[in-house]
Amino acid sequence: MQTIILILTYIRAFLHWFWLLIITPFFVIVIIFFEIVNSKKISYQMSRLWAFSLLWFCGIKVVGKNKQNIPEKPFLMLFNHRSYVDIPALLQVTPERLHFGAKRTLFSIPVFGLGIKMLGHIPIHRENPRKVYSLYQSLGTRTQRGDCFALSPEGGRHTGPGLAHFKKGPFIFALTYEIGVLPVLIHKAEECMPKGSWLFNTGAWRREVIVEYLPVIETKGKSKKDIRKLQDQVYKSMEEHITDC
Repeated sequence: MQTIILILTYIRAFLHWFWLLIITPFFVIVIIFFEIVNSKKISYQMSRLWAFSLLWFCGIKVVGKNKQNIPEKPFLMLFNHRSYVDIPALLQVTPERLHFGAKRTLFSIPVFGLGIKMLGHIPIHRENPRKVYSLYQSLGTRTQRGDCFALSPEGGRHTGPGLAHFKKGPFIFALTYEIGVLPVLIHKAEECMPKGSWLFNTGAWRREVIVEYLPVIETKGKSKKDIRKLQDQVYKSMEEHITDC
């Protein structure tokens, strides 16, 4: 029986790429349409539906934990990043519209790149920190109107134990605009699709990913001199809970 389940999970994992090639463009085109007609609530709900349907197809259930910790917008969500599953998992269970930092190369993909640009996601130049800082400084108007952003302070997917060293950029961003920092831990996503793998959820028919929202850390009244202190505070908050689930 276990052998049959293993074979079926690999068949499903291969089929998910056909799902992505067929279904994702449909969702992107629909999202672009609703963005053009300024129905942003609907376009974000469509992106959440895309995330749910993708993970459901792959046998992945996402559970949100401590959603009462989500503050009033705007806020900056900082999450640990171990898997490609992280982004759809966050989209599925977070009610507020999130704008993710993404590799700038993704914005060059035909249709898909236009879709994520219109959704307000931000291109990150990982190889050029100055451009990253300049980008964060340009987001003031968007934070004033209530946009919420989601970034990985580790700078990319991390494969080692615990948390990787946090980059300064997200904390400069939070302190510049005095927006609350919402630490979020994503548990067990690496079991569904570890770094280096191109197949979703092989080896088990069903898996569960837990998105845990930690208490918000306020930045009002703080200055850029408090960057290291804020980094340490967020790091310790996440480190204390990373093995809870």
